[in-house]
Amino acid sequence: MNKFTLPSTGDKIIIKEQEYEVLSIREEADYVKPPYTKVRLYFAIYLHKVGSKVLHPTHCLNYYSDKNEFYFFTIEQPKPPKWLKHPRQRGHLTSFKDSKKIYQKDIKNKSKEKLNKILKLFSEVEKNYKKEFIDLYKAFIEDPKNSNLKKKAEGLGIRSGPQFSKAINDAALGTYKIELGELSVEEAKQILEKLKKLQKELEE
Repeated sequence: MNKFTLPSTGDKIIIKEQEYEVLSIREEADYVKPPYTKVRLYFAIYLHKVGSKVLHPTHCLNYYSDKNEFYFFTIEQPKPPKWLKHPRQRGHLTSFKDSKKIYQKDIKNKSKEKLNKILKLFSEVEKNYKKEFIDLYKAFIEDPKNSNLKKKAEGLGIRSGPQFSKAINDAALGTYKIELGELSVEEAKQILEKLKKLQKELEE
């Protein structure tokens, strides 16, 4: 199994079929006493159970990266004593209960899974764009004066954006020059070289 990837604040994660929102992540340490020697670092991932009406974190997931271990806690805020006239005066005291060891297979990052699906989609689109661009630039290098290439280049300039690699963006920009008759063979060779390098990276 791959090493656990820390979620980000705001991510939605699922632990044993229950959904939680990540409120914050802190790097903390376990100590032994005495003499208060630091023994293990871990990440405390504070969670809020989706649907819960309480305002404080409802759970905490402690992740020990050294051994890929996970401990899951319920966080509760004790009821204020009857003698306290203003319950808010108790502050934000909470207690951690019901410690359970869980495993990586029990944890799913819903936000990351959605992002990965989107990235995979863009990756497939980029592969298709790359093939069309390679064919176009190869044909241009072989016959720069071929007027049919201007028609083939029409509309390809919009196939760009921050979701695509620099090679695809440069190739898309070059199609405008093909339409205007301003692209040189040397420029086309440089663009083609970048596209071939991208093709090799995608195949690895």
